Amino acid sequence: MKKRFRGLGDYVLAIVLYLFLNVALFHGGLYRFVCKVDSYAGNVYGRMQVLEATEKQTRKRVVALVGDSTTEEGIDPDLLSQQIGKPVVNLALPGTSPHDWSYFLRSIDPERNRFEAILLTVVPQKTRAQTHDDGIQTLLPVADPFLMVEYLDTRGKIWSNLGDYYGAFDRVFAFRRDLRDLILSPDRWLHTRAARQQKLETIRNYSGENYDVCSVRTHPQQGKVVRWGKIRDEEIRHLIRNNVNQISKLNRAPAVSGISEHLETIVESYRNSPTQIIIVNIPFGYGHHVPVQSPLISRYLNTLQAFGNDWRVLHWMAFEEALFQECSNFFDFRHLNHKGRKLFTRWLAEKWNQSAEQQPVAEIR
Repeated sequence: MKKRFRGLGDYVLAIVLYLFLNVALFHGGLYRFVCKVDSYAGNVYGRMQVLEATEKQTRKRVVALVGDSTTEEGIDPDLLSQQIGKPVVNLALPGTSPHDWSYFLRSIDPERNRFEAILLTVVPQKTRAQTHDDGIQTLLPVADPFLMVEYLDTRGKIWSNLGDYYGAFDRVFAFRRDLRDLILSPDRWLHTRAARQQKLETIRNYSGENYDVCSVRTHPQQGKVVRWGKIRDEEIRHLIRNNVNQISKLNRAPAVSGISEHLETIVESYRNSPTQIIIVNIPFGYGHHVPVQSPLISRYLNTLQAFGNDWRVLHWMAFEEALFQECSNFFDFRHLNHKGRKLFTRWLAEKWNQSAEQQPVAEIR
């Protein structure tokens, strides 16, 4: 009997130690310093670190840029900050949608008063309206367990996603692959600090990729690549092929489901806050023609307008801006390059300054 209880005590001790490991690693903040800097968690932690440093340095509420990789690639936060006179931080989360942004903002801004403004860069295409692996990995670093469960509940497949539910509470399990690599590659401990610093410098000083996509030729009807020109990088070729196919599909049939519903959730959550919400609509990429007169796009735009008409909810349309009609501004037909990034940032700054001039004097801060 004593041996049996002794064995049970060992199990209890193991569980207690495991729980302590969860608390020390994740709730104590240690994981943000040892995780892979190029992982989803590393990207989120890096951007949060830049945000916290900017807030501490300026002692002001910042303008947050929120979106997917089009925001990451297409907006220069330092240039925008210089031109509007406000601190700006790019919080882009590649591979995510408005559904994920809603939970991300709830996680990092629970009181709805952290930011001067939130600029949402939105592409009129069908987005992921429910949970997905990229969104889960992006939210895990910042969302508390119960908010993660709420996010996972929108997936609608509880029994087939029990591992994700468990990982919402047990972060050791959720990040088991990275932790395993960390244990099996002990030399990573020696380089983690330097790698993290390099990641932060990349986030702060990133200026955009540059490839000559103007030499790429596509089939006029099918939209397929028929000549690669100067593009030799296989990864970029893969991106270009996917983006060209997607642009061709969108030109044949617009798809905007899963966007306005979650944008409305964000707008409503900030309805009585001092934060301004700016929704910027841009094309999917070079060659994407948004038919603003089509019933589908028209309903989408009307829905956005219905969110609110006061100065705290603004809608900026960049569907037909000249910078998006020039191939030399893109590096893979979807994402803006160094040149396009500066042009789009200046366009945003001009819109911001025009809007500031139109605000009532009492409202300008």
